[in-house]
Amino acid sequence: MSPTPSRRRFLALCAAGSSVALAGCQSETPSTETTRKPPEKTDDPPTGLVWQKEVAVELSRADPPTRTDLLRLKYDDREPGAGTVSGSFDPAYLDGAVNGASVTVSESHHDTLTTEFGDVTYMIYMGPVNDAGDHLHVPSRRAEFNDIPLAGTAAVETFRVRESEDDRGEEYARPIATSGPSEPPADVDVRQFDLGARFDADY
Repeated sequence: MSPTPSRRRFLALCAAGSSVALAGCQSETPSTETTRKPPEKTDDPPTGLVWQKEVAVELSRADPPTRTDLLRLKYDDREPGAGTVSGSFDPAYLDGAVNGASVTVSESHHDTLTTEFGDVTYMIYMGPVNDAGDHLHVPSRRAEFNDIPLAGTAAVETFRVRESEDDRGEEYARPIATSGPSEPPADVDVRQFDLGARFDADY
């Protein structure tokens, strides 16, 4: 995929050592739940509502390297019968990945992301997963990310992947059981943005 002119300028500025924090590239304000501590380990797998999914990337050529979202979708069901999905994504990298409230990141999408960015993380946010009201925020692999349904429920297990014997490894989630939403969200408001254009507009 060939970057658009604004995207080429954006990437060139990153390569030139721009020290801007790129706050304007953040598509959403983080939910208050994202500050909660992870749940304690128990014999029962964490099980709960999947209320957010996101794809984050590292702009490794920026100085310092900066992380930002290319996709973030959030499900809000605080009002019974009025569940909504909102969020945004950059179609230049994830065209066709979003279908209403569902997300499917293909191998070709992933190849594009890993070619253009320093790191790609697929995040799952779910909960509450226990009586204490804890929420689980954990990365997953691309295939498992696709299998865990936004606005549905999931039971997951976590596992570590180590690159070497001296490395503690990173913890990932994979689903044991999933269930899609009992009914479609009452409203879906998913918008598109251009990462390069945002950079140009703000800086």
